[in-house]
Amino acid sequence: MHTRRRLRFPALLLAALAVTALPGCSRVGGDSTQVAAKVNDTEISLSQLQHVLQRQPAPTPERADALARRVLDGMVDQELAAQGARGQGLDKDPRVVQAIEAAKRDILAKAYQDAVAEKAQLPSSDEIDRYYDGQPALFSQRRFYALQEIAVQGAPEELVALQPKVEAAPDAARAADMLREARLKFSSRQLTVSPEDVPLALLGRLSELRDGQSLMVPQPGGARVLTMVSSTAAPLSRDAARPAIQAYLTNERKSQAAHQALKALRDGARIEYKGKFAQAASAPAAGASAAR
Repeated sequence: MHTRRRLRFPALLLAALAVTALPGCSRVGGDSTQVAAKVNDTEISLSQLQHVLQRQPAPTPERADALARRVLDGMVDQELAAQGARGQGLDKDPRVVQAIEAAKRDILAKAYQDAVAEKAQLPSSDEIDRYYDGQPALFSQRRFYALQEIAVQGAPEELVALQPKVEAAPDAARAADMLREARLKFSSRQLTVSPEDVPLALLGRLSELRDGQSLMVPQPGGARVLTMVSSTAAPLSRDAARPAIQAYLTNERKSQAAHQALKALRDGARIEYKGKFAQAASAPAAGASAAR
């Protein structure tokens, strides 16, 4: 009997669905200006507490107050430690100042990218339909694949030479014989994967295999030989796939918007690399000029 095991590949639809997941939060009643605790002369507001609670797993209603109190106690301890650090002058320590500035830079950069991403246009219904139609292996022709996987160790050049022969083998046994004849070390196992377990570029090739056919996938230190044992149809209807496709395309569009905005900032900025970094920065530019 085959057990469902996952190849170590990114999951397209699972990643898309994950985009729609929101962090659990525990609501704390009261106005945002109200004080949750006072630590010496410093106040911790309800809005500050709510900000931290939003990053916590959502509790059951009966445990919400206990979670809020536990988180608040942690914030009180944190504030006490921060006050102690300031009392010892640690806020002036160059390493601490650098860490604070790095954290501020990271927070501001993320806030800018998030603000740009939020302005990205959402995919239209037609775009979602085109994506569905353009990826039949993920949706209308979706299948579960029972595979014989052979993990083989070897140098890239010898594996490249073997690849056509292995992929022409009539079954997994013959593919293994070829690797054995080449004196290569390998191990094998059987597993079942869904389309979401496989990167898009490989899924196209995998979906075209007939029972007994193999393909070789390079990986660091060797390769994987995947032989189709059998497959089971598991189509996903257009309506069922629509939320995941919308989330995936939206995430892609937001990522592109943030990338383009950053590129525009870089193009409009005056950036000077110094010292050894100046030499490293000029090398690609010189290569590009030579190419032109």
